[in-house]
Amino acid sequence: MQYFAPAKTAVTLGLLAFVSMASAVDYTELFPDPLHTWKDRWLYQHSNISNYYVATGYTTDEDFRSTIPIGDGFWFADTKQIGGYTDSTMDSKIEFDAAFAATLTHLKLDFHAVHENRLTAYDLLGNTLQEIVGTGDLTIDVSNLAGIKGIHLERTAAGNYVEGNVYLRGGTATQAVPEPASLVALGFGAFGLMKRRKKS
Repeated sequence: MQYFAPAKTAVTLGLLAFVSMASAVDYTELFPDPLHTWKDRWLYQHSNISNYYVATGYTTDEDFRSTIPIGDGFWFADTKQIGGYTDSTMDSKIEFDAAFAATLTHLKLDFHAVHENRLTAYDLLGNTLQEIVGTGDLTIDVSNLAGIKGIHLERTAAGNYVEGNVYLRGGTATQAVPEPASLVALGFGAFGLMKRRKKS
């Protein structure tokens, strides 16, 4: 019967754990001037949202924020359709693309709602992760190791649509990025080499 030295075994198992675990990438979006630069960053690149005023055809200026002062936030639409977009529903969904959503472990988005809204964050299967109802400044702050698909915004009473009445003030996200498979293979290779040396 072969026995492994405790110290070597611990080092080997530690190596395997190290090479197989994921590293974390943190993102921040605060919509600084010029506003159009947000299109080069994570939130625009990995979700379905765009500038509300551009989507509806009000303007083609991606730096345009609002007809009223709102600071650094912006009014959003849940579509990449540009010009002539109209939303005739009482809800809106901010959703991430499949690959990004599957690796998204934390999401925090700050909204401001002119009218009362229900905000629901959900996972890849549609299960609710967090739900809040309110008016004014509202924050979704949720973590889930199995991924985060998006946020559903709903008006709680008739009268106004979500888009055009809720603006996004900013947010942060954390993405788990798996280590390359070659590093995992290297870890198992090291384990096999130590085992072979022990037998000899």
